[in-house]
Amino acid sequence: MKPVKTSRVILRQFREGDEEQIYQYASVEGVGERAGWKHHANVQESQSVLYNVFLKNPNCFAITDRESGKIIGSFELSSSSLSNDFPECEHTYEIGYVLSKDYWNQGIMTELMNEVIQELIKEGETDLLFIRANQENKASIKVIEKSGFFCYKIMQDIYNARIDRKETHLCFYLRLKR
Repeated sequence: MKPVKTSRVILRQFREGDEEQIYQYASVEGVGERAGWKHHANVQESQSVLYNVFLKNPNCFAITDRESGKIIGSFELSSSSLSNDFPECEHTYEIGYVLSKDYWNQGIMTELMNEVIQELIKEGETDLLFIRANQENKASIKVIEKSGFFCYKIMQDIYNARIDRKETHLCFYLRLKR
């Protein structure tokens, strides 16, 4: 997927040296935990994520504030085990995202999600999108539902080793091709 722009944010590839800006949002308690990981304890942890995760996935993007250029989150398209639920669909992605707490409840993720969906439809190669959210993450569920996704499955007692707890995930899908 090519970089996407909205009126307030731009998706761009992560770059070497982005770890300080990642740390700024990822170190805030509650941000990572909503996405299923512990907030970052230090810049070295953010650097490890940058080099071992973000830079290795060409479909992982920095969400940047359009006005300041500052990184305020991440957005990723990845392969998913949920694709087994729809074997007739060949080209599928699972979406994952996180946004800086300073930017919550402003409609930014809904705006971005809708723009990404339109770009993927325009590119014409993706059959189906998946996204899952912890049932406790009401804000993310709201974004997902506003973006047109349908809840089709509940996965209970999923052990999340990153935060050492069991969770219940709501699984959503959106068909881009019929």
